[in-house]
Amino acid sequence: MYRIITTFIFLIIVLFNNIIFAVTADADEVAKQKKAANEELINESKQFEQIIEEYKKYVSSIPENVREEVITYRKAIAKINKKKRLLYQQLSKESQEYLKREQEYKKKLPLKRRSLIKMKKENKDQQEKSSLK
Repeated sequence: MYRIITTFIFLIIVLFNNIIFAVTADADEVAKQKKAANEELINESKQFEQIIEEYKKYVSSIPENVREEVITYRKAIAKINKKKRLLYQQLSKESQEYLKREQEYKKKLPLKRRSLIKMKKENKDQQEKSSLK
């Protein structure tokens, strides 16, 4: 009986020791990961600052008339997008739902296959026209 108890105590000690070792190993790993993440952030922030400085130099080299032209272009695009939103809102809910579903299907298809949707639609239209005659 004494031997069983000592063996049991020994096993508990070994198990406890393994748990402590695993916890400290995990803590060391977490510390290493945090250190690597911090170094990565430092490198990214340095790169970010460098890119900003390069961009500032580039922008300062662009003539004023080009900047004004780009600003005018962006304003025109914003107006067009606003008109598109208004047109979309004027559609019925069913039409809006159709456009959403069509877009989902187009996203699923590769670029080369997207034209098949339009081709089948045109074929249907042609069939309907021929059946009306």
